[in-house]
Amino acid sequence: DAELAARLGVGLHLGQGDGSLAVARALLGRQAIIGATCHAQLPLAERHALYGEMSMTRHTPATLTTKRELDADIEKSLKRGWFSNVGETVSDVMSVAVPVAVGGETCGISLVGPIHRMKPALQRNIELVQRAARAIEAAAGEAG
Repeated sequence: DAELAARLGVGLHLGQGDGSLAVARALLGRQAIIGATCHAQLPLAERHALYGEMSMTRHTPATLTTKRELDADIEKSLKRGWFSNVGETVSDVMSVAVPVAVGGETCGISLVGPIHRMKPALQRNIELVQRAARAIEAAAGEAG
């Protein structure tokens, strides 16, 4: 929830009922980390408007620090159907995420762990989050 993340001073991955991306960005400020799975669901013009409010602070050598890099990463992720963060926020941590439709909104589900465990099992981890997303959508009556 964005209010809790703001109180704790942490980033978040927006989920069902967490409110809008714009509200979360306003609450958490430009420095907050909000998952690309959420940014990717915005129309391109809206995404670019949001970029104007974002700080592209380097956290590790792998951090994406330009809006062009972020756009390219989002477009690549949209094409392949899954998102990843490989040491961009914390140098030895990786995540894979997929969008999931719940209640007419697109949210995200992710799996996070140490890079040395995540990378060798990348395909299995992607399949796990994809299966979880399909199960959530089926339970919510969203499956197509």
